[in-house]
Amino acid sequence: GFPAWPLACAFPDWEVFAIDSNGKMLDFLKTRPLNNLSVRQLRAEEWDRTEAFDVVTGRALAPLAVQLEVSIPLAKQACYVVPMRTPNDALPNEEALAKLGVEFVVAETLSLGLSNIERMFPVYRRNQRFDKRARRRWADIKKKPIF
Repeated sequence: GFPAWPLACAFPDWEVFAIDSNGKMLDFLKTRPLNNLSVRQLRAEEWDRTEAFDVVTGRALAPLAVQLEVSIPLAKQACYVVPMRTPNDALPNEEALAKLGVEFVVAETLSLGLSNIERMFPVYRRNQRFDKRARRRWADIKKKPIF
């Protein structure tokens, strides 16, 4: 899966975790093991590893509002969430960012490899501790996104 395998391959001193709820991507990763890559089948919003990671990223997870709400609890305070998005994704407004407890840092748009495909990487820094009582179920997040 992308971006877990390329990140683990490019940065061998990093400890990279790849999670997926349906296991399809994980089966691929298990056939290409790396010493610094751990693979788990689970839902991010149900994982008990809150405030555990310096950087949280993902691709093709959900609309940006959903992806941010699911990803932010996993990032340590003062650390980063960097979703992989298309350039036409609307970024959240200040009110939504305040609800999520993050601040917008920068957005970089890059071409992927030798193709003309572009991806946007908005960078958010977590600026509040996470209140576990505020965690919502996947169905509630999808039904009523935060922005």
